[in-house]
Amino acid sequence: MEKTTLFAGVALVFIVGLGIIFWTMSFPKVPLVTNFAECSAAGNPVTASYPAVCRASDGRTFTEDISLRKILPADRDVPTAGICAEPPASSTVRLTVREDVPDPRCQKVHTDQQLQIENTLETPITLWFGENPDRTIIVLRNAEYLFPEPVGVYLAPGVHTLRGTPRQGPEIWVVASSTKGMVCIQVITKARDPRTGETKEFPTPCDVPQGWEVVGAEPVE
Repeated sequence: MEKTTLFAGVALVFIVGLGIIFWTMSFPKVPLVTNFAECSAAGNPVTASYPAVCRASDGRTFTEDISLRKILPADRDVPTAGICAEPPASSTVRLTVREDVPDPRCQKVHTDQQLQIENTLETPITLWFGENPDRTIIVLRNAEYLFPEPVGVYLAPGVHTLRGTPRQGPEIWVVASSTKGMVCIQVITKARDPRTGETKEFPTPCDVPQGWEVVGAEPVE
């Protein structure tokens, strides 16, 4: 009788333990994240702040390493549109995409200003910078989009074309900040003079001479 009771007790413990194992295995597996890239790739929410912050499912947060961002070199030194509109006094520069030509056709922007795009078309537009876009933005019809970071974070000084489909945006002429009260983003920027091949480091993107190519950047600690 005692052996039977002992056997039944052991069997019960085994069955309960097996049930607990299968029960825990039924939960969806949450990928282990250790950095911002893994957190973002796992589908966790990411803020539109600068730098961006990702919150994992367990409550941990990971801040984006902006030194890993690619700063796009300028398409050209001078705009093809001719005269460029001067930067406004505000921290945001507003650009409008139209059926015919963008308004304005060329816009100067300080490195510490943000771009705001207005789409007046009756269809969504896809926009990007550079020949091989690392990321694109989609602006819905009759809607606006505000770039979350200052242009100096992702565009080197010089003239950039805001490419797009079915319509493209204006030329963006990124220039050093001269607005009182604003500070150029503190990112050590390595640039190369394409005429001589000389490479130098500058304290901020604003200090890179016009015509030089940005080849790397890292935040100032």
